[in-house]
Amino acid sequence: DTLLRIMTLDQETELSSCDDCGSCGSQAVLDASLPAGDYVLVVEGYGASSGNYDIAMNCDEQLNAIPVTAQSEGDGGEENLNDHTVSISSDDLELTFDGVQPQLVGVRFSNVQMMPGSTVSEAHITFTIDEVNPQSNMPVTLSMTAEAAGDSSLIEPEASNLSGRARIDSSIEWQPEGGLLARASLQTPDVSSLLSE
Repeated sequence: DTLLRIMTLDQETELSSCDDCGSCGSQAVLDASLPAGDYVLVVEGYGASSGNYDIAMNCDEQLNAIPVTAQSEGDGGEENLNDHTVSISSDDLELTFDGVQPQLVGVRFSNVQMMPGSTVSEAHITFTIDEVNPQSNMPVTLSMTAEAAGDSSLIEPEASNLSGRARIDSSIEWQPEGGLLARASLQTPDVSSLLSE
């Protein structure tokens, strides 16, 4: 009999366990869905059993491919760059002119689990086109950056709530594809460098 347990690094909290489960008596298989991090695997035998253990680990890379959606109030906002008023009530985000008004657009993603010092191999933001107009086919270059914060606060309808936030040093240019129809998906270039910073 074999008991497998996955513990936090300080071994104070059990995150998952398996009591002699598997396809045969001498094999125990513990499946667990865990965020990236360091853990302790505890192997325990019962009775007078003794011997050597061979431990193999298989990580499903899809566990790290988690779609994160910004959809709650305070997760999206537009700041008018003429008077710096901020709106969080719009049902879409204009990138980046609303009529003739230039604006700064902010999107906040909550509950993104990243360990300090972790490496992000690839990340993209996907927008769904709400509507098209005569300006939709005009070339545009957008500059994307990120807030210099590990846990961004909600976007509030307060003056300069977006432009007043501290930003990281780097940015990425994006030239969105033109000529697409409403409900089509529009994906940014890889923004992993922004997240890593």
